Amino acid sequence: MVEEENVKKSISEKIFGKKVSEITCFRDSFLVGICGSMAVGLFTFMATSRTKRATDVAVVSLAGITFSYFCYCRYGWSKQRFEAQKLRMAIDNKLLLEGTEEGKRIEEQMNKCD
Repeated sequence: MVEEENVKKSISEKIFGKKVSEITCFRDSFLVGICGSMAVGLFTFMATSRTKRATDVAVVSLAGITFSYFCYCRYGWSKQRFEAQKLRMAIDNKLLLEGTEEGKRIEEQMNKCD
């Protein structure tokens, strides 16, 4: 009985072999998608009074909003990660050149720009 619960828990936490909690932007995307699709589905139902059409629109909007927000969030995350990597490389280069002639020359050029 305990083993079955552990197996169910481990299966439910993984998608395509990766833990859901480790996927960046996954949780936020689903929350935004669910809230957005509920709003769109409710608005569609209030406007048309057709239950099946409203649920169809809500499901399609869930997929569209979730996917769109996931792409937007991952793009921002990738951009931020790239900028952090560039900054880390610049700091490493600064530390390597500190105290050398080339480091002094670069520092003088930076002081001229200020």
